[in-house]
Parts: sequence; structure tokens; C-alpha cells
Amino acid sequence: WFAALRWRELWALLAIAGMSAIGALFLFLTGERAALLTYLLGSGLVMLGVMIHHRRWRMPLIGLLVVLGVAVTGVAITQKEMVHRSVDSTVHTIQNLDESVYGLNFMTAFAEFEAKPWTGIGTREFKAYCDTHLPAYKARYDAMGFDGAVIHPHNFYSGMLAEGGIFAFVIFVTMVLLLFAKMIGDSIRHGVPMQAYFGSAVLLTTFWPLQSTMEYFNGWTAAVIWTGVAWSMARARAA
Repeated sequence: WFAALRWRELWALLAIAGMSAIGALFLFLTGERAALLTYLLGSGLVMLGVMIHHRRWRMPLIGLLVVLGVAVTGVAITQKEMVHRSVDSTVHTIQNLDESVYGLNFMTAFAEFEAKPWTGIGTREFKAYCDTHLPAYKARYDAMGFDGAVIHPHNFYSGMLAEGGIFAFVIFVTMVLLLFAKMIGDSIRHGVPMQAYFGSAVLLTTFWPLQSTMEYFNGWTAAVIWTGVAWSMARARAA
């Protein structure tokens, strides 16, 4: 977007719409349901920014998105297995969340939080505590084919509550809010409001609370996640 914008707004518009459509189609075909939903969330936020700050391109952008949407849908409906995995199974999982492993992760984390609300059960103790202190939840994991509970809660907010207690949860949420405030403030201060939308898209898809996530504080996934966050903050300061 920013590179194309140096030449013409139209090129930037085509770039953002085209890349958004390609990304959505790619994630649909790979069957990554959570990634697709958060990607659409972030893309929608960026498109909103374009419509607000580049008003003369509002209707052309809507028309272009409709055309691209029809094209992506046309390709998608030829992949019935992908439709089942990416759409049907997602709807089914949301409607029956309490019967899925995702819902079980949330319920287990909350049960651990209730057991030790102030201090939490301890870092990386999610599985060990469930397997030894919550036999009913362990049995449900076993029935789903797991060897006891999963290693971590697969959600950083419930993970903070379970493993760190209420204080860790409050500190983490405060950090997330401060990241948003700093990035948006720097973008506006430097006169590049679109960076606020791009940065917010990265932060929002990273810290969206209603999703199943990987571990954010160790391993290769942490490197990918925090690199995106760092880009959002640095780009806003350098705008």
C-alpha cells in the first residue's frame, strides 16, 4: 500500500484489494479456519480506513471488492471439501462450542482460574494441573483422543487467568490496550492515519480474544507474532 501510494492512489487501491482477495482465497483453500476469520477481520478494518480517508475511491473500492468476492466465491464453490472444512465445520464448531476441544480448553482454564484466582496455577502448568486436579476435564480430553489435557489453553487471555491469576490477566490486557493507544497515537501524530488501520489490523488479529491461539511467549510462533507487533509499532513511529 505505502509503496504503491508513492506513485498513484489507484495502484495502491488495486494492490490492497487484490492482495486481500488472494490472501482470503489462499487461507480458504488451506483450510485454516481461525486464520481466515481473523484475516477477514483485519482486511475489513483496512478497507474501512480506505473508505474513510480516501473517499473518492469509496464506490470503486466497493465495486472492486464485489467483483473479487464473486471471483473468490466462484473458485471456492468448486472446492466442496474446502467449503465443508472452512465453512460448514466452522459454523458447527461455533454452534456446539461446549462440545468441542476449543470449548473444553476455555472451561478447563476457567476451572483452574477458579481454583487459584489470585496467583494462578503457575506458568506452563495447564496440562499438569488438569491431569492431576481436574479428573472430569481430563476424562473429556481422553474421550476426544488426547493424552490428558493439551499443553496450554490455546488462548492467551484464558491462559493468563489460569496460569497467572487475575493480576497477570489485568497486566496483560493493560499492555494490549497501551500498544493500541501508542500505535494509533503515533500514526495520527505523524499524519499517516492509514497506518493506524494497518497497525490495528495486525494487533487486532493478534490479540483478538475470541480465537484459539498458539503459544505467544516461546517457540517459533512467538517470533512471528511479536515481529508483526514490532512492525506495527515501529512503522507508526517512522511514518
